[in-house]
Amino acid sequence: MLTTVGYMLEAGYYAALGWTQALNPALFASGTDVPMLLLQKALVVWLFLLGGLLIGTAWYRNTGLGALMIPVGLLAVAFSGISVSGEPGPFGWIKGLLPIEPGLGWALATHLVLYALFIGLSWIMVRDVPIRNKTGAAT
Repeated sequence: MLTTVGYMLEAGYYAALGWTQALNPALFASGTDVPMLLLQKALVVWLFLLGGLLIGTAWYRNTGLGALMIPVGLLAVAFSGISVSGEPGPFGWIKGLLPIEPGLGWALATHLVLYALFIGLSWIMVRDVPIRNKTGAAT
């Protein structure tokens, strides 16, 4: 939400000075395109939250497994960047494998698949973990 307000303030500031607001290619065309700004930020934030859930549950299960989930999270960030803005970050080789143009359809499909993957893997990590009782707790 704050990012959206920041883009809007920046757009007003640039307009007052007669400058053009140069944005990286993304789902939104300008700093005042509030619905698309909110959608893009929500897609990315939820991906980060679910990626953290996956890494955390894997780490709780086994530290080695948790460490193995970190690259999975990083690859998900690359796929997210490609689908939203065409920018893969440090994973440029992935973009060569995926000849897609960023856009709303790809962004929604990519993020929904990644959400399902992260939730499913998180469930696999914790489904049979016993709940521990508090020791020494007053009753």
